Amino acid sequence: MINHWNPYNSIRGKLIFYFILVIVVPTLVIFLMYSYNSQRVLEEKIYSANQELVDQSANTMNEMAARMVKAALFAESDFNQFYRPDFSDLNINYNVFIPMKQLQNRLTTTRDLLLNSEAFLQVVDGRRFAVSTLFNYDNNAIIEDEWYTQAQQAKGFPYWSISYKMNPDHGYTQVGIETPYVLMSRILRKDDGNMNGEGVVAIGVPSQTFFGKSARLDSGIPRFLIQTSDNVVRDTEWNLYNLIFEEEQSGQPRTNAFSKRAVINGNRYLINTAEVSQAGFTLLELMSYDHFTNQLDQSRNHSLIGILLVFLMGTILFLGLMIRLTKPIYSLLHSMRKVGRGNFQTAVTVKGRDEISALGHEFNLMVAKLDQLILDLEEEQKNKEEARFQALQAQINPHFLYNTLNSIKLMALLSGTNQNVSDMITALGKLLEFSMKQTQQYVTLRQELEYLELYMTLQKIRFHDNILLNIHVPEALMDNRVLKFSLQPFVENSIIHGGRLPLTVWIEAELMEDRSGMVITVEDNGKGVPESKLAIIQERTIHGNNAKFSGIGVSNVDNRIKLHFGKLYGISLGLSHYGGLKATIRLPIQKEQFE
Repeated sequence: MINHWNPYNSIRGKLIFYFILVIVVPTLVIFLMYSYNSQRVLEEKIYSANQELVDQSANTMNEMAARMVKAALFAESDFNQFYRPDFSDLNINYNVFIPMKQLQNRLTTTRDLLLNSEAFLQVVDGRRFAVSTLFNYDNNAIIEDEWYTQAQQAKGFPYWSISYKMNPDHGYTQVGIETPYVLMSRILRKDDGNMNGEGVVAIGVPSQTFFGKSARLDSGIPRFLIQTSDNVVRDTEWNLYNLIFEEEQSGQPRTNAFSKRAVINGNRYLINTAEVSQAGFTLLELMSYDHFTNQLDQSRNHSLIGILLVFLMGTILFLGLMIRLTKPIYSLLHSMRKVGRGNFQTAVTVKGRDEISALGHEFNLMVAKLDQLILDLEEEQKNKEEARFQALQAQINPHFLYNTLNSIKLMALLSGTNQNVSDMITALGKLLEFSMKQTQQYVTLRQELEYLELYMTLQKIRFHDNILLNIHVPEALMDNRVLKFSLQPFVENSIIHGGRLPLTVWIEAELMEDRSGMVITVEDNGKGVPESKLAIIQERTIHGNNAKFSGIGVSNVDNRIKLHFGKLYGISLGLSHYGGLKATIRLPIQKEQFE
């Protein structure tokens, strides 16, 4: 009996354990592995998508920078066409004002065609006279700007100022004076390709037009940053940022100029890069990596909670189904314990047609048969007790007869009576003595044959020596055990039903062919029976209730043999080659100690 619940001793515990081991654990492991891999894959997808966007932005900026360079070329051509050294005398010479105005109109046309109305173009000659598309520009103030000096120092190469802030004294565009510009300036060339003294062209485009609408991340850092040729990182307003790549932070050598991840002010970002070759800088697009991972973790947590809820509902459903399916098993176990305690009136309630129901049905049949067997056993025990009591009573008569026969024998000898009377009384007395002393169920074949010889002594005297008994039994079989009084009924049957005198009865014994037992035959030379009636005689003699001659009966002997030795052994009847009936008795070879 189970005193303490142990999951390994309970089918329900095993089902729950295997459910967790085979379903829950693998699913959670797969989910965690999928979450880890999905984060990496999703990060790569987002990085790839952002790279396409930053490439498009860089292409747009390159296109705008190329237009600015082209506008510089047009301004250079127009300057060479309309420029006059006496432009500075336009206030006193009207003829100078006309070409200067034509040059300004051409610059405005170039601005409107290649750029937009919010941009500006201006040229400065070697005498530092400026022609510009700006409103209310100050000629003297323009040449004081840094771009003028930087362009002269660049010696023909473009000079780019990413965040040029217009001085209010220099002039303004339609956008207003507070707007930052992306400015490109360079020295003017003559038509023959030589440097045009100190003439400089400058083109400015509003930063918002060049970079697009400014956007900032949640951390306040602009979405777009610029990395100059000297690896300095700034925003479009030229503010400096300290960007540390993760390779540098981890101490590993940096193999590339840029990394997927970088740290700015303690925050991690995904970095996408694209070259703006026309302007000579690298565009950096930032995406908050911490924000991305937080959203992914939040989504993963929601998914995990959803999976756990599904598992919880599934587990509750599984437990309900498990209890319902295993309830008949526990009911069967409960009934078995009742049977073990001796209660054979219990029964299992059978529902359905599955294997457990079939098991319960068979259990009910088994208990019912077991209950009936116990009742039959009790009845048999009762009958045995009654038979034992009757046998005890019956022992009184043989003792009385045995003592009486001894007295008659003594009187017959003293009075000189016929010797046959004395022999019959002696034989009968020995038979009675054999019956009383041999109380066990088994005797040796030798003892059984000795009893038959005493029995035949009486029959010979009775039938005036017209009955003969021939015994042919090997000495090796004499000590084999047989049931007591198992041969006498067949000899008596031959005497009663032989039908003629003189009569001879043969008793022979031999081993079976497979040496698993022995065969004893009892046959006579009587009239016998027709073969057509042999089956009826065998049925009546062996299995019938009327086959009694000596009080024991042939059917009784057959039943006793099968009861003690098994159904492989027993009696069969046939016709003898001597003309009479033949009884074949099959017995096992047993020589162990008797009861």
